[in-house]
Amino acid sequence: SRFEEEEVPFGKITELYKVFLADCRYSIQTSLLTKVNNKLSSYLKQSWVIHRKADSISASASEGLMILQQALSLFNNNLSPDIFLELWSSSAKEILERIFEKILFQSNFNYNGAVQYKVDILAFTGIFQEYCSPAFFSRIHAMAQVISLPSETARLWKGEGADDLSTLQVLMKESNVNLKSPDALNILKRRSDI
Repeated sequence: SRFEEEEVPFGKITELYKVFLADCRYSIQTSLLTKVNNKLSSYLKQSWVIHRKADSISASASEGLMILQQALSLFNNNLSPDIFLELWSSSAKEILERIFEKILFQSNFNYNGAVQYKVDILAFTGIFQEYCSPAFFSRIHAMAQVISLPSETARLWKGEGADDLSTLQVLMKESNVNLKSPDALNILKRRSDI
């Protein structure tokens, strides 16, 4: 029929438009992540054995997070909601994996360093609070909570976890920590002060 013949060219245009949008989102995200990663390069090399008490975001993280916050505000105001949703959520996941989880599983922490890491995580996730529910970051919040446990509690959890993962799971449940026991134990092994 004539209607079906007219749909074919429109279908091609729609597909081209989708490819164009995907390319644009990828370019924007790549540019943003490159800028943020460049600003956080010294943060990745930071020592997490810290002798001062954490009271604010790490100086080596502040500029990268400021760039991220400004870019998200700009994109939120100028992109369609669907494109922005995909952009911020994929960017957040990428930064969590490339920066914060890498630090967590490749660095050693003392108590002050662990608290500093938690402060930085809360600052990072706070940037996204107006765009998503807290559940989006529940895993990294739980990880930050475990790494920053007071030394006595961390020592107890680590000892219990080494003896019996089910006991560690009970301790975590009592503290509202929603992680698997092996994950929590691996995180606690990064603490050099227990």
